[in-house]
Amino acid sequence: MKNKEHEIVLSEDEQRKILESSPRGTWAILAIYAVIFTLSWLYFWFGLFVNHGPVK
Repeated sequence: MKNKEHEIVLSEDEQRKILESSPRGTWAILAIYAVIFTLSWLYFWFGLFVNHGPVK
């Protein structure tokens, strides 16, 4: 049994606007992940590998 008091009703225009919009939250999470991944890779490359010098 559904409670009608808490049900949100959207008009056709509001539904279409939501469905046609881009997923901004998903893009934000992906951008944050890409920055963290790139910074981590740079740290490992320059901070650990290059810092030890060539293989002897």
